Order: sequence, then structure tokens, then C-alpha cells
Amino acid sequence: MRVAGGGHPWRFKPFYCALHPITFDEGIVVLAEGNELYVDGGSCNRPDPAALIPVYKLFEAEVKLALGEAGYAELEAIGARGQGR
Repeated sequence: MRVAGGGHPWRFKPFYCALHPITFDEGIVVLAEGNELYVDGGSCNRPDPAALIPVYKLFEAEVKLALGEAGYAELEAIGARGQGR
């Protein structure tokens, strides 16, 4: 994903802002559940039973920013094993 001029669309955002709602807790990548969307029950958090996907896939760009391509590939492999694939 690139914008005009060849730069990444998040190049001017602080790292943790670009990751949101993904964050780190004691060195572990987690979903920041304490944000206003969760507390207030924002509509984007209401599950669509027909479209349930793992959260790491929902926030693929943010997780790749946190873990890199290789780390994301490893996470996908772990996820696939967990789903019996």
C-alpha cells in the first residue's frame, strides 16, 4: 500500500497511532479493548455472524506493521493450525 510520491500512508503517524487498536502489553501484541469503541459498544464491534474472521486478519495492516511480514506469516501459520488446517 503506497500513496503518491511512493511513501507509506502512515509515514507521518507515530508508530503506536498507526497500530491502533493493536497495542503491546508486556511485549505481547494485543487488541486494545479499553478504548471508547469497546466501552461505549461502538457499532463496528458488533459481530456479523456471517463474516467472523480472526482479529489479526481484520487488522492485517496494523499487525504487519507491528510484527513485519515474516512475523505476520508466522501468526497466520499458527492461526491455521488452531483452526485444524
